[in-house]
Amino acid sequence: MFHLVKRSFSTAAEKFATIGRNDIKSTVKLDYLTFNPDFVEAVKSPIVLYHGKFTTKHLWTPIADTLANATQRQVLSVDLRNHGGSEYTTIDGSHVPLMALDMKQFMDEQNIRKAILFGHSLGGRAMMQMAFYFPEMVEKLIVFDMGFNIPTKPLSFLYLFDQFLLHFIETVDANLTLEEAKMQIRNLLLKQIKDVFFVQVIADTLEKVNGKFQYSFNIEVMYESLWKGRVHHLDVTKPYEGHSLFIYGNTGFVIEEDFISIRTVFPNVKFEHIDTGHYGMVEKPDLFSQRVSEFINN
Repeated sequence: MFHLVKRSFSTAAEKFATIGRNDIKSTVKLDYLTFNPDFVEAVKSPIVLYHGKFTTKHLWTPIADTLANATQRQVLSVDLRNHGGSEYTTIDGSHVPLMALDMKQFMDEQNIRKAILFGHSLGGRAMMQMAFYFPEMVEKLIVFDMGFNIPTKPLSFLYLFDQFLLHFIETVDANLTLEEAKMQIRNLLLKQIKDVFFVQVIADTLEKVNGKFQYSFNIEVMYESLWKGRVHHLDVTKPYEGHSLFIYGNTGFVIEEDFISIRTVFPNVKFEHIDTGHYGMVEKPDLFSQRVSEFINN
């Protein structure tokens, strides 16, 4: 069983108040992959992808080429701060608004004036914030498996799961090979989590560098940011009036009770349910790509 170590949670409201849409000095450099369509009839704005917590830009590989060709648009898959090849920060740099400002800086550096923004989970929250801060840069917004509010049940799971990941990396036998360690973490997770795609995605983030195991993300900062409330806050300057699509699976991160609050800040929203777990792009890439492409092309 996952065991929760009790913490004193905080919304860190004072710190949030110091972050605004012009706080560019706090941004970091982001790493990314580019996927180009085989054929393009006309120049269109690109699709920019932001993955979720625990993963990297490689999460989108199963659908990135398909999206590029189905929409005839360039696709850029970007690492969040504290993940993959992007810069790591301290706990003070773990706020969602800063992740949105990173995206703004990234688009400026790539000379992207407007894009279709597509975020998954934590990346979805960052893309929501980007739409609130810079709506003029968002052609359409797509969010997968993340609502405006985070329900208690999945949030509680994340607290427990973060602690499991920390404990595993601190206690795993350094003499194991990478494949042996991945098998060990898979076996431990499968005893408690039925979603085999979720388990595989997490196991694939394990790395061994200079004889030491680590994840492809900053687990210490991401855990601390969760229990300090850094990932909860969204700074709603005004509703995003553009077209948005919220796709949700069976995980409980988006519940129908949250539809009203989502429509309040995204009045032109469309909801789509896909019968998948948290990593729908891995579990059902063809169906996932089809739903997203239809929304982009229409």
